Amino acid sequence: MLGDSEYLFMSDVNPNSFDARYFGLIAGLQIQHVVEPFFTWGK
Repeated sequence: MLGDSEYLFMSDVNPNSFDARYFGLIAGLQIQHVVEPFFTWGK
């Protein structure tokens, strides 16, 4: 179970993505910015 200040980053876009399966949980204090897409396209 995750604590209130823990985050688990995972992606279902690419099964080989470098995400929490490799580096584990992230503490909320480690997050400095939120990235938002400004351009997207369909498949």
